[in-house]
Amino acid sequence: MSEELNQAARVGDLNALYRLIGENPFILENIDELPFVETPLHIAAATGQILFAMEIMRLQPSFATKPNKDGFCPLHLALQNGHNQMVSRFVQINSDLVRVKGREGMTPLHYVSETENLDLLAEFLSVCPKSVEDLTIRNETALHIAVKNSRFEALKVQLGWLKRDYIHRLLDPTSKTEVLNWMDEGGNTVLHHAVSLTQAQVQLVKFLIDGGVDINAKNFGGLTAFDVSPDTEIRTEVWRAGGLPASLLPKYTTLAEELRSKISLFKRVAISMRGRDRRISNKTRSTLIAVAALVAAASYQALVNPPAGICQHSNEHSTSNKSAVNSNTSSTTAHDITSIWKKFMRNANEAEIFFISLTLAFGTSITVIFVLLLPDITMASELLLASLLFLIATPATIFKKLPCVDESYFLGFILGSALLASLPLPLRRLKRMVKGFMLKRRDLPALFP
Repeated sequence: MSEELNQAARVGDLNALYRLIGENPFILENIDELPFVETPLHIAAATGQILFAMEIMRLQPSFATKPNKDGFCPLHLALQNGHNQMVSRFVQINSDLVRVKGREGMTPLHYVSETENLDLLAEFLSVCPKSVEDLTIRNETALHIAVKNSRFEALKVQLGWLKRDYIHRLLDPTSKTEVLNWMDEGGNTVLHHAVSLTQAQVQLVKFLIDGGVDINAKNFGGLTAFDVSPDTEIRTEVWRAGGLPASLLPKYTTLAEELRSKISLFKRVAISMRGRDRRISNKTRSTLIAVAALVAAASYQALVNPPAGICQHSNEHSTSNKSAVNSNTSSTTAHDITSIWKKFMRNANEAEIFFISLTLAFGTSITVIFVLLLPDITMASELLLASLLFLIATPATIFKKLPCVDESYFLGFILGSALLASLPLPLRRLKRMVKGFMLKRRDLPALFP
């Protein structure tokens, strides 16, 4: 690299920079071809020449992520030399620079956690929330580095940010728990390191426990935080919070044992749903969601606003059959499901059949929409709960609103839903039978010439 360019970077001479570019328009591109090199941006970052560094970043943005021969990027050099204003300008231009890894996988966030630069630490977390998940080559998070170096204030800033980062947690609800309980190369969590320090602070341990760290997590040696703590006061605090020695904890199922075990029915259903969904293209999925939404909307409108006269037409039939249905249902044992269904279908009036059919159509449409949206949403459990409550409230509302629909409506709704849910099993079996029969027919000429 040109010594003139290096000198221009050290003193921040923009006129010299453009004079050199005029002499050789490819001077910056030629430098960028080298995988490890001290670029003009490295020199400007190390010497605090902000304007020169900003101009170089504008002309050759790739310099910002290029390591020098020591494994450091320009942002690392600015941090090491205490040029905080330069650092802020870097992350204003590109917030992802907070995640650029240098030597041993250290990111700028790891560095400010180690040096306890609280202002830059808060700024980095604010502009790049995902940076808290970055790991060094020792599998350490910024939390690990703060604890190992006794930077308790830096640890408190990060824990406070994790508690307040509502938007990030909404997009990825598991991220906070994973970061707090992440294990380093020895399987130790942040709590393991916090309780094993010679100057461990009770307030710090309580702060970690209140933050949601797994108090009974085991490291690769099979020890919990209670086991590794040498301080009696700390062990007492961990015990009061529910921490136990490893010998008193139940044995956990290993991954190998889990894979060798029989798959439960619930997991089979989940695997089947996910595999079927992956075979559906985005265009087909969007079409199915649109059709299901139309069916759900039409069914719901018909349910809450039924055709005029449907209850009046069914009142006479309903009055003569309600007592029979009730008496037969009460006298039937729990295992006579088939007779209950037959008696219901024989005695149900037109209004009940109308509402049961539409309710099943509505419930099926909502279920289809939920299944198709499942891979694209993060709050699946909350949406499922809302859907179930809505499906329960719909027949209950109709039962209270319309006098022509009696208790048998609920019976029909439950039995019909169970029948609808079990349809895929016989249909799948029938499909396999037909496919096998067709294959046999195709092979018959070869077997019998």
